[in-house]
Amino acid sequence: MSEIIKLNVSGKKYQITLETFNKIPYLANGLDFCNDNISEPIFIQRSPLVFDHVLAYVIDDKHPFPIEYSYELDFYDIKYDITKLHSPHSKKLDRINNILDILYNQKVHGNHECHECKQEVLFDKISCYDHIYEHCIRINCLQKTTDNFCKLHLKNGRRCNYKNCNNSRMNNEIFCFLHIK
Repeated sequence: MSEIIKLNVSGKKYQITLETFNKIPYLANGLDFCNDNISEPIFIQRSPLVFDHVLAYVIDDKHPFPIEYSYELDFYDIKYDITKLHSPHSKKLDRINNILDILYNQKVHGNHECHECKQEVLFDKISCYDHIYEHCIRINCLQKTTDNFCKLHLKNGRRCNYKNCNNSRMNNEIFCFLHIK
């Protein structure tokens, strides 16, 4: 049977094998400076909560070691690959990024194309940048114009162009003060 080493990490007692002990360079190198009597617990003034993770990681490097405690691996001189450490938010971030990709692909790569040249356009635009000023800027209106509005929408006065909003807008603005972004 392997020799057992006793540790006291800020009051929490551990018993580990000499093999596991030697996988922690800080401890193994420190033992060289001690006398050979290792029957007494070795005291380490570090967080026992984090040491639980350190010990689990030393025993099994597939243990989901929290990335925010990587400084503790540095303290114990344990080699690690930072890209393999666990981030508690990584799954949530991956899910959010996947949702954003889906939404982006639906908006951009859906059936949105300029009605003049069939070039792909972003979101709910009806014209590409080359043709945007050739049509009325009122949403979903495809009437050609040399001005911002076709004759029909110019007659309606200076109304906000946000969906069905009928608020007044300033002469040089496209939207009312509620919908200016």
